[in-house]
Order: sequence, then structure tokens, then C-alpha cells
Amino acid sequence: GNLVLEVIRALGQEVPVNSAESLFVAIATDTGWFRYSNSGSVAYETAAQLVELGVDPEPIFQQIFQSFSIERTLALGDLLANIECRCDGRILFSLLSEEMRQRRGVNMEDLDGFVDTLGQVRDTEIVFLVVELGPGRYKVSLRSRGEMSVHVIAARFGGGGHAKAAGCRLEGTEEEVISNLLDVCQEMLVSKGADS
Repeated sequence: GNLVLEVIRALGQEVPVNSAESLFVAIATDTGWFRYSNSGSVAYETAAQLVELGVDPEPIFQQIFQSFSIERTLALGDLLANIECRCDGRILFSLLSEEMRQRRGVNMEDLDGFVDTLGQVRDTEIVFLVVELGPGRYKVSLRSRGEMSVHVIAARFGGGGHAKAAGCRLEGTEEEVISNLLDVCQEMLVSKGADS
């Protein structure tokens, strides 16, 4: 959103009123509704300018964050029921099996934001969500707080992302996938402790 606005302004153009809401949505979702570390003054200033053009944030927030299906909510309950912690709660993870997804009737898009819910637990440094895509195939979403870079973890498995949010795909058994992820996460925590 911010980049698009910079281009519009660099061209000496005004922000089209009919595009203001889309630009606001882009900025709001990129910044986790202005909660993430990329929520600097530019994001706030740009959002304020878009509101001045007529954007109403409340219905946008409700549409994006408060309009989930009952099936998605039940799947989130399954995910939360499967939470496990390691390293005195510094690592937190959960698994959502293909069977759970099918039972709840949810698709992969319905799971957006689930890993961020795991990150709401106090004192966690690394959280990850493992979603079974099919027999022996898994999608992994990682999030971090503080100085830990989950990009490094994802890269070890051929994935990518950035310091606070990354992902990868793994193959193997559920136990192998979780064990491999935990090994790398624990290695990172030990390394961080040695650097302190």
C-alpha cells in the first residue's frame, strides 16, 4: 500500500478516491492492523490520509478480522487443543491434521492468521504451525518475537520469509517434521543464549 502511494505521488497524481479503501486494506493487513514492527510513522500517516479521503476503518476491520465462519472457529479450537510447549514455553507449536481440516470443512485460506493466534501466548519466542497438506506433506508457518529470526529456521528447510514471519514445506511423518523443526528451534535458542 505504501509503495503504491509513493508511486502515485512520485507521478504527481492524487490518490484516486475509489482506490483509497484498497490501499488502506493493504497497509492495515501488512502491518497486522498496525501491531507489527513495520507499523512506523509512514504507515500511520498514510492511513490517516486515506481516512481523510473517506475510508471508514471499522467495517474493514470487521470484514477482515471479525467475520469468520463457525467451521473456521471450530478448526481454531482444534488447533488450540493441540498446543505443545518446549524450552520453558519459549517454543510453542501446534499441528492441524488433514483429517481435522476435512472434518471441519476448512480450506487452507481459512487457516490464515492461525499461527499468529499461537503467538499471543506470553513469553514465547518462536511459534510454529504445522498443517498437513496430504499424506507425508506439511506446510509450516513460523513466527517470532524479539531478536529471533525465523527466516533462518525456514531457510534451513528450503523455505523463506523474513525475521518475524517465515514458512517452508516439509515431507516425512508428523513426528519427523516436528522433531526436525524443534531441533533447529532449540539450536537457535541455545545459540542466542551463547551470544547473550
